[in-house]
Amino acid sequence: SAIGSVAAAAEQAFIPYAERLLELMKFFMVLTKDEDLCSRARATELVGIIAMAVGRAKMEPILPPFIEAAIS
Repeated sequence: SAIGSVAAAAEQAFIPYAERLLELMKFFMVLTKDEDLCSRARATELVGIIAMAVGRAKMEPILPPFIEAAIS
């Protein structure tokens, strides 16, 4: 995705935008209908890209709900 590419390229400079985007992605990650599977998968992928871009220290405190959503 374009957002994922920007996050990966910007790395630490993406931190100011990460929290808002992660909240938006959480919305998609908890969808349960079959027709939402693609959106859910893309959101999960983007969360991973953002996590790699901003680093463990920034992500570790907020990561548990995303892990829960990904495995549910």
